[in-house]
Amino acid sequence: MYAKLAFLAGAIVIGVAWRAVRPLLPYFILLIGVNALPLLIGDLWIQTQLSRAVTSGQDAFVDRLAVQQSQRVAIGLLMAGLAWLLLRRRSAFFFQLGDPAAPAAPVQWVGLMGTGTWKRRGPAIAIALSAGVVVFSVLAGGAPLANLGRALPLLPFILLFAAANAVGEEMIYRAPELGALQPVVGGVQALLMTAAFFGIGHFYGVPYGLLGVAMSTVAGWFLGRSMLETKGFFWAWFIHFLMDVCIFTFLAAGSVAAGGR
Repeated sequence: MYAKLAFLAGAIVIGVAWRAVRPLLPYFILLIGVNALPLLIGDLWIQTQLSRAVTSGQDAFVDRLAVQQSQRVAIGLLMAGLAWLLLRRRSAFFFQLGDPAAPAAPVQWVGLMGTGTWKRRGPAIAIALSAGVVVFSVLAGGAPLANLGRALPLLPFILLFAAANAVGEEMIYRAPELGALQPVVGGVQALLMTAAFFGIGHFYGVPYGLLGVAMSTVAGWFLGRSMLETKGFFWAWFIHFLMDVCIFTFLAAGSVAAGGR
């Protein structure tokens, strides 16, 4: 972590000194936020005993996720504030609803040859990517479907944590970075960079391993594409939310663990 922060500090120095790199300074600063804020927030939660305050002591899944997701939302809000300071407008980093019925361009590599709208394409992508998560959890993760009944009493918490995680991760790992990169390197490269960043971050997540990285990169590409085309946050959040509902259901049932452990 500290090596990454030192590397990014060096990138900022280069950006200040080298005019050609200077437009990337907001992106470098945002990456420092992505790496430094979890350390600061984690320490704050421990020192102020906030971690203890958000737990019930009755269920390990609820307690663990309550601490994790309260921190994630806090970091996401701080990243939104940092993005606003750097980019000046909420629309510049997609912190708005956007147009959920905006036109959707063809995506030939997955067989979407014609144009459409996100009102129709968004739900289809959400279902397809969520189905992929379920298949991975059952086949690669070895999660027995018979265990899912254990998660039913925890469904309200699953929905709450999935909604919080989707907001937090989209605002931490995608929207600000995409907004900072698009004017500098173009939408295609910004989309690939943020998708790869999101995918690599899931090596120890769910889905995990190299297959998890590939799946998360594809998911990240679609989530970022929705932001660019709708100029807003809604479909990225909804698609991410539905995938997280599947993931947290398996976590609540004790059927799968992050990183495959």
